[in-house]
Amino acid sequence: MLHKLHSQPHRVFSREQLMSAADMANASHYARNIDSHIKAIRQKLKCHDLAEVIHTKRGFGYFYEPK
Repeated sequence: MLHKLHSQPHRVFSREQLMSAADMANASHYARNIDSHIKAIRQKLKCHDLAEVIHTKRGFGYFYEPK
């Protein structure tokens, strides 16, 4: 997912697009798993002072914004 976000900075990806990029089943009950994965990625990036590079576009999805 991080690679997908990083590959196209500033582009907003929906949960469904991120699930597809991560080879996850495209079922509505899995969509909230993306939030958990993004949270874990942000936590790992926090160690490198980069947690704020992944942003949430409320109602649409997530996007990467380089520092």
